[in-house]
Amino acid sequence: MGIDAPVAEPDPAETVAMRQPNPTIGSLDLSRSGVTSVVWCTGFKGDFSWMRLPGALDSAGQPVHADGVAALPRLYFAGLDFASTRKSGTILAIAEEAPRIAGHS
Repeated sequence: MGIDAPVAEPDPAETVAMRQPNPTIGSLDLSRSGVTSVVWCTGFKGDFSWMRLPGALDSAGQPVHADGVAALPRLYFAGLDFASTRKSGTILAIAEEAPRIAGHS
């Protein structure tokens, strides 16, 4: 018995096109750019127990956010599973998430 299913379509969450800014960025002056903190984490499950900011985490200890923008001002999250798309929890999503989060005001 066969199944009448549609033809498979490419999934953008599984493809990556090389993209580089033109001109390329060779360095970044964090102070001049206003960047005061960067926390880079990798792993299979987020452990935010170190974050002791009232209102930053929910009762399950996970970030309270909408599309990576936290409930607290000037606090952002990138790379969370399903933050804004299915691809969000992968390194592939950073090219889309970083500019959106960096441009948030």
